[in-house]
Parts: sequence; C-alpha cells; structure tokens
Amino acid sequence: MQENPHGLQRQTLAPASHRILRMKDVTAITGISKSSIYRHIQSGHFPQSIRLSQHAVGWRSDQIEAWMNSLPRNTQ
Repeated sequence: MQENPHGLQRQTLAPASHRILRMKDVTAITGISKSSIYRHIQSGHFPQSIRLSQHAVGWRSDQIEAWMNSLPRNTQ
C-alpha cells in the first residue's frame, strides 16, 4: 500500500498477469473440463491453488499461463 499526502492509504493493484482466476475462468482459458483439472491436481501436474475462502479457491493467471505454455504442442 502507498500513503498519499493526506495520510490515506491507497492499495496498488496487482499487474493483470497476477489476477486470480476461479474454476470457471480456468476451464474457459484452458479448454479442459473441471474433472480433467481435478485429475491434473491429483497427479501433481497443475499449479497450486490459492484458498480464497472456506469453499472457494483460485489460481494465479500467470501460473496457469506458464502451465499451458509447458504443455506439449499439437503439431498436426
């Protein structure tokens, strides 16, 4: 946080590359189903989630992008 001349604190926004994505966003971006994502999580081949609340998790967008870039490319 930054302090301005009036003594108020202003929160700086995280870069767009560090947005938190929910499951709906991750499935839309990756093109894979929730069940496939859960399989990748179980096998340890998916980015670590961030607990947002008791019943909600999210993923950092830059980590999802890096994970997608690490996948083998279909050359056909």
